[in-house]
Parts: sequence; structure tokens; C-alpha cells
Amino acid sequence: MKVLEIILAVIFGIGLFFKFNHWPGGNMFITISLTLLAMQYFLLSFIFFNKIKLKNIFKNETYKNIPPAKIIGTIGFGIGLSTLLLGTLYELLHWPGGEINLYTGIILISIIFIISIIKYLKTKSKFYIPIFIRFFIWTLIGIISLNINL
Repeated sequence: MKVLEIILAVIFGIGLFFKFNHWPGGNMFITISLTLLAMQYFLLSFIFFNKIKLKNIFKNETYKNIPPAKIIGTIGFGIGLSTLLLGTLYELLHWPGGEINLYTGIILISIIFIISIIKYLKTKSKFYIPIFIRFFIWTLIGIISLNINL
């Protein structure tokens, strides 16, 4: 799933490049990539961030070593990321509701980010590093999309 995430991020970058240059197809690339990324985060965040293989999601023994708080936190982070991505999509394409989605997504993932920082400082677990990276990348893109007019 990490490969899919990278491919969709590259397609999003290509779409932005097309949109900045006013070439046809930019909106299509942006729409497809951000929608699929938002769906991936919304539906599969608990397995994606907890590094669970897709074939093992229905096996009970998969979840024995994962605390419920981590599962709930990753689900919340996935919902926040998907809201942020859809807000970014709406803002870039000038659809209504983009700002409220962006602000809601930023607030949601910021709360989980603060909790993750506290947990990271206590445990020094590498589990939180991918969450921090995605927080900074997608929040920065979301904030930039608030302030840019294409």
C-alpha cells in the first residue's frame, strides 16, 4: 500500500504541474489521485499505519500485539487525512466546502499529532515517524492550497 500511496502522490504532483501550466488533464489527475488517496486513508488507515498485511486483516492473532488506542488513533488520523485531502481537492478545483474540510482535517490531525508527540517522547517508538511525515507533508499542501488561486 505504500507503493500505491507514492504512485498517487506522484500523479497528484503531475496534476499540479499540468494545472499550473494550464494544460488539459490537470484537474483529472488531481481528482483521481486525491480521491483514491483519501479513500485509502479513510478505509485502510488502521492496517496501513499499523503495518498489517492486507491478507491478515480478518485474523484475530494479527491484533493481539496492537493496543486498541493505536488502532483508534490510526483510524482517527486516517479520517483526518482523508478530510484534509478532500478539502485540498475542493480548494484546488474551486468546489464549495473546501475551506471547512481543510480546517476540519487540519484540526483533527493536529490533535492526533499532539497526542503522537507526547506518546513518542515517552516511548521513542518508530511507529510515530510515518505519522509525523504525513502530517507535515499533507498539512503543508493543504495550507498552501488555501492560499493559492490557480
